[in-house]
Amino acid sequence: MALILSLHIPKTAGSTLVSAYRGAFGPRTLYHNAHPDIVYETSKRDLEERYDVIHGHLDLSRLKGIIDDDTKIVTFLRDPVQRVVSSYHYHTKPDVTGDVATLVKSRNMSLAEFAQLPGQSNLQSRMIAPIGRDRLNFIGFSETFSDSLARLSDHLGTALVNEANRNANPDKKVGSDYAISEDVRNILISRNQADQELYDWALRNI
Repeated sequence: MALILSLHIPKTAGSTLVSAYRGAFGPRTLYHNAHPDIVYETSKRDLEERYDVIHGHLDLSRLKGIIDDDTKIVTFLRDPVQRVVSSYHYHTKPDVTGDVATLVKSRNMSLAEFAQLPGQSNLQSRMIAPIGRDRLNFIGFSETFSDSLARLSDHLGTALVNEANRNANPDKKVGSDYAISEDVRNILISRNQADQELYDWALRNI
């Protein structure tokens, strides 16, 4: 089986997806976020012998040496405005740590301020950029996760089951959008035009 690289763009249902991979591939699933050293320091041959799928916040620029014509590259996208809002709420959680979360909470940042952090602009297109969008073998959408998972199952020839909505905001109904003001929405749109173009392109080309 060809190696599957599954790019988890933050706040696009990636935590739920890795659970589905583990259900289908068991220990032949490697979660990059827990073992980045294995992903970047292991030879392509050894990776293919030990794993069927590598999933996580992959730095694709560091994986060009193992990507060949047989490698399958999978990712899920999300409406850019909703992705940024979801990321903001995630980083405001009391139990979430890290540089971004610390900055957000220490400054009591608003959503508009958070959206203007350099790392939050056009994140989806930036993570895909090292290989280019045309190299993606499969694109799913977090808004229609169940349908996308069924398409991915057909694409991989392996049944993937959605067992739980992991890492979801418990204060938000699954499938609903975050409500934000028009002024803030316009800020988010202006900061994520490349992501919007990517998202619209993907919707047209699935």
